[in-house]
Amino acid sequence: MKSLPICFLALALAGMVLTACGAPAEDGSYTFDGEELSKAQVLVLTDSSGTELGTITDLDTIDTLVDDLSTEDWTMGELSEDARPELVVSLYQESTETVLGDNGEDLIHLLDLESYPEEGCIALRLDAVPIALDFQVPQSALDALSALAES
Repeated sequence: MKSLPICFLALALAGMVLTACGAPAEDGSYTFDGEELSKAQVLVLTDSSGTELGTITDLDTIDTLVDDLSTEDWTMGELSEDARPELVVSLYQESTETVLGDNGEDLIHLLDLESYPEEGCIALRLDAVPIALDFQVPQSALDALSALAES
């Protein structure tokens, strides 16, 4: 009986990620509107080896990052098999109470953004539903992530 709520949650998260991609363009590509990014309240930065570089909780900094990522210009892409991220930004949201009650977690992991500057890509990773989406992004989006790591 416990598997029913878990399945529902997994399907709901998959739907959120897939609907965030928007409708296909005439050439068959998808764009990402970034709505889920604006829910982030905590960012945890790690390098390619998994070493934590820092945590950001300043909402103005997070809002600026979301704006600078220019998600309206993201299109579906594909990473090479040997690609390694330069930076991973894990986005978290504080737990909220719903009709079903509190989920008991302090922070909810929304997703990870992995930066691949050499390939001009950002990968969006959602662990709860195992979805991985690769996007070709403008250089300004990659620069915004790099600047975040340097601050």
